[in-house]
Amino acid sequence: MMGSPTAVFWNRFYLSADGSPAAQTVTTFIEDMYASRGDHESIHLNFTQICNCSVNFTVWNAINTVVHIARVVVQDPVVGKTVGVASPLAIEMNQTRTQGTFTITANSDPVGTDMNYLIDSGETPNVVLAGDVTGIVSAGDVFTVTHDYENVGNFCAVVNISNLVDFHMYSGGSLCTSVEQRIENVAVSSDQNKGRTFTTTFTLTTTMDWGTGFQVLADFKDGSSSSTEHSIYSESIMHTHIYTSPGVYRPDVTVTNVVTPSATPVSMDGVLIVQNAVDPDTYLAGRRVTILGHTNNFREDYFLTIKQSPGSSNCCLTLMQNNEAC
Repeated sequence: MMGSPTAVFWNRFYLSADGSPAAQTVTTFIEDMYASRGDHESIHLNFTQICNCSVNFTVWNAINTVVHIARVVVQDPVVGKTVGVASPLAIEMNQTRTQGTFTITANSDPVGTDMNYLIDSGETPNVVLAGDVTGIVSAGDVFTVTHDYENVGNFCAVVNISNLVDFHMYSGGSLCTSVEQRIENVAVSSDQNKGRTFTTTFTLTTTMDWGTGFQVLADFKDGSSSSTEHSIYSESIMHTHIYTSPGVYRPDVTVTNVVTPSATPVSMDGVLIVQNAVDPDTYLAGRRVTILGHTNNFREDYFLTIKQSPGSSNCCLTLMQNNEAC
């Protein structure tokens, strides 16, 4: 603490400063001082604790005494990583608004005292939050500021922490956040689930009622998958695939974003049967057997042979009697 008395002319006087109880009393002797030549005298007080103190400056000599009282605010500084600032990596937006939380924490002891915050949320137009930092006294203390975001997107906030003796700005890193809508009501469908051949493209359609900034991973259940990125839930998401092996498949999709990171796969409604087409070279051979009447004890064994070209599969055979299926 420095004090500078002024006078037209003083000769042989004493200057004393008393900052008790936060500082010691200091007295100095001054030979003479002339205002006309810009003379001044400084006195230093070392404060031992933070305070909002009164300091008594006293000037006296053999003739008279002059007392001046000044207010002094003593605080711990903010810088030196005494305070850390962080926000969530992702903020969830519901259908009306999104509440983001900025967390101010003390990571050393002592920390800055009588601090204020000034937060630019990173939105356009600018939204600025301001107030006092309360409850930050020692390492591990936490103070939070909440803010409602009105739009989805990526935002980088700037946080200023200050007091009367210091100032520090925090930006980037953990203060950059994504505001997204949670994914809701995912459905998977296809109008081609009655059967496909190897050479026909299969289309899987995904829809949802809500969600932004998401990834859709389609698993076709034959060892292959397809992933696409999307910005908003109103998009219709299509994945196409050509199967190379016969079988019964039930594809599913998993839709995730930063606020829905662990989604459950949603399966297609129904199954997909993949087969070879019946080859035109496939033919039946055998003997036709006719049974006359319903009381005839006559019975003759019969046989039918299916011959097909390599690669075809799953042929169906129907026996007919009087033009009706047996």
